[in-house]
Amino acid sequence: MADPNELTPNELTMDELRERIRVAGITVAEHRLAMVRRLSPMPSLPCARSIRARSAPWSLPSSSCRKRRGTAVSDEIAYATIRELGTRYRKREISPVEVTRALLERIEKLDPILHAFVTLTADRALEDARAAEVALRRGDESPLLGIPIAHRDIYLTRGIRTTGGSALFADWVPDEDSTVVRRWQEAGTVMLGKLITHEFAFGIQFPGHKFPAARNPWNLDHIPGGSSSGTGPPSPPGW
Repeated sequence: MADPNELTPNELTMDELRERIRVAGITVAEHRLAMVRRLSPMPSLPCARSIRARSAPWSLPSSSCRKRRGTAVSDEIAYATIRELGTRYRKREISPVEVTRALLERIEKLDPILHAFVTLTADRALEDARAAEVALRRGDESPLLGIPIAHRDIYLTRGIRTTGGSALFADWVPDEDSTVVRRWQEAGTVMLGKLITHEFAFGIQFPGHKFPAARNPWNLDHIPGGSSSGTGPPSPPGW
């Protein structure tokens, strides 16, 4: 067996790569953050007013403070689990609107490179987030309340175009939600948008495809595979 220390990155197996990461003392989250900063370098400066220090429930800091926080808060939100977000919502440490804004900003910076979204629904997302805040104030304990999601673009979304990744449906706007979309909505989730898919989820990206192919965030020369395609890139960079 070849010595892993003498192999180039492209020759390493996943196990060998994980071992190098472990020996270097890099956590998975740190490894992901390094990738994000390579894709979109942004300064990370501390802000004098922390999220936990807020006195009013869900009060947002000033715009200048948000800008100074930059990547630090965005990263904190982006890699939070569903349980962590739900807990922090109910402790009034962070709000669904703030989470949604942070993720929309992150998508705006990274998606021109990764092409995961075919349709971004920013207004709808903020509307969903505000509704989630109202429900949280009422004491709603739904575990998915205020959790951001995005749907693969083969699922019908009422009033929002659903392309199926095909030029044939490039401008089709359904008049009803699919069952899975309706159930996610009833659970109180926040819809960020629609994720690109291989045409009709066939599992192959044909030459001359109507929409740009989603890119693999670890190697932009590659695609993330299919059939989902656009559901792959958001996870490593955290959105």
